Amino acid sequence: MRVPLLILCLVFICATQADAEARNWAEAFGGYSLLNGDLFHRGSGWEFSLTKNLMVDRGKPWLGIQGDFGAHHQSNGLAQRNEHSFLFGPQFEHSFERMTITGRVLAGLSHTSGLPQQNNSFSYSVGGAADWNLTDFLALRVAQFDYQPIRLQGNYQHNARISAGIVFRIAAYYDRAPRHSAKPTFK
Repeated sequence: MRVPLLILCLVFICATQADAEARNWAEAFGGYSLLNGDLFHRGSGWEFSLTKNLMVDRGKPWLGIQGDFGAHHQSNGLAQRNEHSFLFGPQFEHSFERMTITGRVLAGLSHTSGLPQQNNSFSYSVGGAADWNLTDFLALRVAQFDYQPIRLQGNYQHNARISAGIVFRIAAYYDRAPRHSAKPTFK
């Protein structure tokens, strides 16, 4: 019940019109993810990322800091493999009228289990995404492609991660009108 209520509140806040200029303050992405490569052969899962925009030009962000969290699972017969990644780093963005293109370089930790042993290891991700802008505050992430090697038992496992889902953009407003201080007049 909490998640639908939170989504409803976010949509209401994002849809509110004000006599102010909107700046894209942050964005949240959630969606389906597929990990394919040395570690998994078509490991299915999810991905969630939150980006705080740091540099904005004309109301549109171009640089942000991103936290990315993902989980992938694969089951074949009696064996099950799991991979959870926690990655952080910069995201670069360029917006067109109906499309937004992003690129990012993230680094962090991956936890793998269900293999011969559990392992916590260094991981990084290099990639980008294409978002179809439905409104100023809502977009459809058509495709996100990442190269994500994971260091496992001294060797890198080379993987490709493909994701798609929904992007919520959280706006901050500032008043465009200049402030005039009312000076009292004495007669």
